[in-house]
Amino acid sequence: MRTLCTFLAFISVISPNRLPSLGQIGAYYFERTNESQVWINFEPQNSEPGPNPIKLNFTIVFSGREIDHAIDTVEVRAESYDNTFPQITRRPILRFRLQGGDEVDLTAQGKTFQFSHHRICGVDESCSPDTVIARMPFSDLCKIAASNWLKIEAVGFSLNMKPEDNQSLRRYVQTVKNGVKLNAVQYGKLE
Repeated sequence: MRTLCTFLAFISVISPNRLPSLGQIGAYYFERTNESQVWINFEPQNSEPGPNPIKLNFTIVFSGREIDHAIDTVEVRAESYDNTFPQITRRPILRFRLQGGDEVDLTAQGKTFQFSHHRICGVDESCSPDTVIARMPFSDLCKIAASNWLKIEAVGFSLNMKPEDNQSLRRYVQTVKNGVKLNAVQYGKLE
């Protein structure tokens, strides 16, 4: 497996983007908390016929507008869409199976994570998504991004990362791995 996280002595400069499309890098500086976030969202392909049931998010968070060193940790969030496959029991699972048999299990025994499970929603009701949130070392994200084949088990679903999403995840890792600086341009305030 190739290595994506050979660290060099430069940081990426990116512009704020509060509403990125799936597979695009999002970034925003929150002035009130003096905190920046840089993220990417995916909708992995469901292994079963039907719509894709999960949104997968990777986010780094740091103080100020710049982090000038290698990233230590990344937050991972898997959210199920409200009314997709209501017969599937949502479970506290978030696991990545990599090419070659390696596994990154963020919900294994002894791991710290959050699981929010909500009642079944009616057709016209709005409910919060069932969600698993975990933190992992950035080095694990590098392993995940370097894999040419990626199977995900999340919140009770079995999913596959699409080739174009693998490329976008690699681009995200390359962009943030040595540090990030957000341009000072803001497009309105989110706070």
